[in-house]
Amino acid sequence: MSKFIYIIGFSIYGIVSILLFFIASFFYLKSDIGVLAIVIALQYYLSQIVGLGLHYSSLYHQSLTSSKNNELNHLLNVLLISLVITTVLGPFYNDILTFFIGDSNFILFLHLVIYGIIVSINKVFYSILNANRKFNLLGFIFILKSAVSIISLIISVYSNVLIYWYLVYVYLIPELFIFLLIPYYFIKNYNKSIWNNFKSNLINDVKFGLKSFWGAFLLEATTKLDILMVSHYNGIIVSGTYGFIVIIFEVILQYTTLVRSYLNPIFTSSYITLSKIDFFKFTKSKIKLSYLLTIPVIIIFCLVFCFSIFNFPLLNKYVSGIYTLLIFAFFLIVTCGYFITFQFFSQIGKPLIQSNLFLVLFISNLILNLVLIPIFGMIGAAAATGLSYLIYILAFHLKFKKILFCE
Repeated sequence: MSKFIYIIGFSIYGIVSILLFFIASFFYLKSDIGVLAIVIALQYYLSQIVGLGLHYSSLYHQSLTSSKNNELNHLLNVLLISLVITTVLGPFYNDILTFFIGDSNFILFLHLVIYGIIVSINKVFYSILNANRKFNLLGFIFILKSAVSIISLIISVYSNVLIYWYLVYVYLIPELFIFLLIPYYFIKNYNKSIWNNFKSNLINDVKFGLKSFWGAFLLEATTKLDILMVSHYNGIIVSGTYGFIVIIFEVILQYTTLVRSYLNPIFTSSYITLSKIDFFKFTKSKIKLSYLLTIPVIIIFCLVFCFSIFNFPLLNKYVSGIYTLLIFAFFLIVTCGYFITFQFFSQIGKPLIQSNLFLVLFISNLILNLVLIPIFGMIGAAAATGLSYLIYILAFHLKFKKILFCE
């Protein structure tokens, strides 16, 4: 039953995530959609930096069979760290916004400050539930978050708000709503002993997080770098079209998270209990399963959005992105099975290796973007992202085999 609730909840949230961007594409100019795409990219970056990857630490440590009841410690740790990092980085947010969108609007500034803190805390909460395999509760949370998002979407569209307030309504308010539910969960599970090991838990979380977060940041940078570079080389209007296409496939990437998050705790326990050859076979089987579960979704999404762009007059303005959409689809079909490995090495207690692999992904993506975007624009950006994923797969295989059979 918990699996069913989780799958339903995550699927509903995936559909709602599409609607948030899809409906905005109907009602706002392409330049506004460009702003929306850029700010969403910045949100991903900030949620990684502000939380210093502590959600990866909580996911790993709570997945261990020997883990104790340290859930509240993880939450307090990320709250403390996020407040410190935001205090340090906050003054630079306006400069970042001005550089990418030419506007240091106070609403956007405040949105990013609050969003970075709230989402970093929410990520730890999700990781704790994931590690403890409380998938029924995760499913209900995603359903609830979807409902709040839909209400916020209706209010923003009905009120005809500016794109800045649209971001606040449909992206920040749902996160705030989930954040307000967290204290209730931890009050029920409060344990006075958490204070006895608070310092050591904070140190462990920060150490693990520092090894993980810069790699995770580079992963996010890889999936969002092309939006920022297209904006720089081709302008905010072209960025709006490209952002529309990219967000579609961000939803597909989130779908792979459904598979990955369900497997995360299993990878940890299997690595400890299985022989090396059995663990190798186990991992290969899960990658194949990921392909089988993801390829049909990619094909269906691609067909639906191609049909929508050609048949809805308000979406005809994005027709220039069709070839980009097809290139993305091709590369995603080739590489999607490996998206479940994006947290693989962190889950077996080797976060630094994970970060090094994401460094390879980021550098290859950056170089390919610098070469291809000035020549081919959006198509070059899509090809650069796809080719960098192929390079990641090769690097993953080499490292995986080396760890299991050469060390």
